[in-house]
Amino acid sequence: MRRNQRLTSSRGTRTRVGRPCGHDAGWRAEFESLGDFLAEFGERTPEALKAATDRLSADMAHELREHGIASVSLYPGLVRTEAVMANAKFFDFSNSESPQFIGRVIAALAADPRVMEKSGKTLVAAALALDYGVTDVDGKQPRPLSIDEF
Repeated sequence: MRRNQRLTSSRGTRTRVGRPCGHDAGWRAEFESLGDFLAEFGERTPEALKAATDRLSADMAHELREHGIASVSLYPGLVRTEAVMANAKFFDFSNSESPQFIGRVIAALAADPRVMEKSGKTLVAAALALDYGVTDVDGKQPRPLSIDEF
């Protein structure tokens, strides 16, 4: 388990416990790479770390449910970060996401009065965006990727 994730998850949720229940009580999300989540071949270490993160989110969801705090693992698609753009010749950006897109999805998730129904789950940002009607800053709707596309 990545030490910083364990520490920030533990310390961060302590600030939320004891607040009134409801969508204002709190939630937490772990962000991961969809490519690692869907990886089928090659190095297994990243997959094990992603599985550990997903498990941490699910376990925290169980522990925090009584406090009205949701916990999810959230996977973005191909995000146009500085590092990705520096290597643009290697990528197909036809279904990429801006860095702001994940923020828009998180805002919609945080505002959802039924967020507890998603607690403990591993979610794909583009799929949530479809559910919430969220678009990217350019007005496009990234499509959720499937394993067949990797």
